[in-house]
Amino acid sequence: MKKYKSIIFDCDGTLLNSKDATIRAYELMVGSKFNNEIKNKIFHQSRIDTFKMLGLSENKETIDEFNRFYRLGIKDTKFYDGILELLSILKEEGIHIGMATNRETSSAEEVLRENGLNSYISDMVDAEQAGLPKPSGKMLDIYVTRNGLKKKETLFVGNAISVHLAAIDAGIDYAYCRWGTKDYDEKEAIILDLPKNLLSYI
Repeated sequence: MKKYKSIIFDCDGTLLNSKDATIRAYELMVGSKFNNEIKNKIFHQSRIDTFKMLGLSENKETIDEFNRFYRLGIKDTKFYDGILELLSILKEEGIHIGMATNRETSSAEEVLRENGLNSYISDMVDAEQAGLPKPSGKMLDIYVTRNGLKKKETLFVGNAISVHLAAIDAGIDYAYCRWGTKDYDEKEAIILDLPKNLLSYI
């Protein structure tokens, strides 16, 4: 079994269960409720794709409005069971822990600060820094270069096929976290049923 020295996590749907807050923010923006199919699609795709799907303009005013609505439901966001224990063990074992997220910089920095993730995360690259969201692998390329990591020793953990495609684009191994998704492709990927399962790969 391959072992990794660096773990990069996606954020929403991987570390944090933020689905309800995310969906509610978009529903408030458009003034209507979504069915389950639309909810799942929204949560697994990038913000840019969701804005296009809902006919929303990708500009500062609209992004600020989304962030305002999201904060109304931020009390509903929480770590998935076992995540904090996993992060603590990884840190104790000297594993490099990072984050690559489709959030914009202000939102990514807020989630690190408000949820205490900055105690574990060594560095973070977001879609705004990279200029492209996942499924592009650009933010992963930026991350490994900036932190002097070896791609063959790095594992990206996420919850969506689009995130898997980013790992493929960057040439980094990928693991699906099934606690945060029902949408995955087992081909050339590690499947994790529980956060603690990741410990077998360090």
